[in-house]
Amino acid sequence: MSNVFIKSVIAKGQNKRDSIVEFSQNLSIIYGASNTGKTYIFKIINYLFGSSKLDVKSNTGYTIFSMTISFDNKDIIFSRKLNSSRIDVVSYHHLIKSGTYSTDLESDYPINKYIYPCLESMKILEYHSIKIVKWNVLHLGLFFTYLW
Repeated sequence: MSNVFIKSVIAKGQNKRDSIVEFSQNLSIIYGASNTGKTYIFKIINYLFGSSKLDVKSNTGYTIFSMTISFDNKDIIFSRKLNSSRIDVVSYHHLIKSGTYSTDLESDYPINKYIYPCLESMKILEYHSIKIVKWNVLHLGLFFTYLW
């Protein structure tokens, strides 16, 4: 059986300390008070998978985002700048080709045409295999995601 999981999400900004969230292979729980970045992590993941914009309410100072997915101990790294349609992919997996892709469907290399079919075939990007549950209880938010 294949081992697939989001390994890490990183946000970088000029004169900002890198913000790094590392996930485990089975289950990761991210918790904290309101307005501390739990939903922001999910929005970054969505942005790196090709969402047209990173929907945030305030300027955090972070301008470069990356995510590493581990598939059978081979990493696939997605990187994207804020307000850019370009997604850089560095892949050490034979099914995914490294390169620069775009969220623009009319571009030469749209991510949905070249990367998504591979991710779907590896069972990384499939709606019923990504579980996302979110609670807000007495100012304590719990957010967790896992891939199986």
